[in-house]
Amino acid sequence: MGDHEPTGSPFSSRSGYKGVLELVAEKSGWAKRARTGPRDGIAVWFCHLGYFAEVADVSVDAQSKVTVHRVWAAGDVGSQIINPNAAESMAQGGIMEGMGHLAQEITLADGVIQQSNFHNSL
Repeated sequence: MGDHEPTGSPFSSRSGYKGVLELVAEKSGWAKRARTGPRDGIAVWFCHLGYFAEVADVSVDAQSKVTVHRVWAAGDVGSQIINPNAAESMAQGGIMEGMGHLAQEITLADGVIQQSNFHNSL
């Protein structure tokens, strides 16, 4: 479990992680999809009293260009969502933010990171 989970929270349990991982694996067809090379990524995390998981189908070509073919996401906030449209928008926004990081690069020279901020990480 993550370090940021509140102690004693009713949402703080391994079953929360398991539930979203199983759901995103089912929806993405994780067990049935043919894999040709390193294309799949999976992540799970706890945030704002909820559990979230994603599967990404990604490829990299000979010129190191990354293509995101599809992303599946699952979330369990443990309570009723008042505004489903806002919740869906937040999930989509998180995926888009993550994809934006694909344009950045972090390099090391003599054990020192060469980028100091976003302006020189592209």
